[in-house]
Amino acid sequence: MAKTGRKRKLHMWAAELAILLGLTVAIGYYISQKGDDEQSKGGAKSQQVAGEVLMDLSGCEAGQILSQKQIGTEDISIYFTAEPISDDVFLRMNGKSYQDNPNITREELRYLKVLHYNFNHQIQVGELVVNQGIAQDCLDIFRELYDKQYEINSMYLVDRYYNGTEPKNDTNSEAADYNSINDNNTSCFNYRLVAGTEVMSAHSLGLSVDINPLQNPCVAPDEDGQLSNKYKDIQVYADRSRLKPHMIVKGDDCYNAFIKRGFIWGGEWNGPADYQHFEKRITK
Repeated sequence: MAKTGRKRKLHMWAAELAILLGLTVAIGYYISQKGDDEQSKGGAKSQQVAGEVLMDLSGCEAGQILSQKQIGTEDISIYFTAEPISDDVFLRMNGKSYQDNPNITREELRYLKVLHYNFNHQIQVGELVVNQGIAQDCLDIFRELYDKQYEINSMYLVDRYYNGTEPKNDTNSEAADYNSINDNNTSCFNYRLVAGTEVMSAHSLGLSVDINPLQNPCVAPDEDGQLSNKYKDIQVYADRSRLKPHMIVKGDDCYNAFIKRGFIWGGEWNGPADYQHFEKRITK
């Protein structure tokens, strides 16, 4: 009887061990399958993290950092695109940089995605909204600056810098402009007046681009000779006699890229100098 009892216990232990082993295999298989499913769902994202070559920038957001391995070398133009304003982009703009007006329609604007080097010399995704009349010029300019590894701090739509969701007006439009400037953001379209005037800015038509505005401020002293305190670090960069990194000067890569395509530079104006500002005057 004792031997029979021991055999029965051995059989029970063996059965329990088999059940445990079966459960372990099943759990392992489930985890493996779940991981495969998650990787399948997030395939594009996984590829970007892994450094796979990107076919375009459609899955990338402005400000995203890319590795050199993610950039193809055969046709880099696929990373420099201009498209009509999509519903998603217009939703970001409407009531902020864009408002109903008699001067420019949504259809006359283009949404650009480009690559640029940031101040850490990393490859970064940038975005701009520009007038369709200068869209190709801007693609060519930013492609040229990318090839020359010219550094641009950031390129986001100015809508990122509007506070709250209140209807757009001149006051918060100007505030958004200074928010963008003080974040050292390169931008183009913003339907607004020239600060302190009743004159529409060329930005309202998407015909002017501001590059690295902190290092290239608008230097417009008031009647007492004082510079605007709305610009962060303006005292550092208003003096153009001592060249500092990212200052735009006549004859440099940024200047040449714009000027040879018919733009004018605010740094050469007879009145207050606007060193960040490149503008092209076109007619419809």
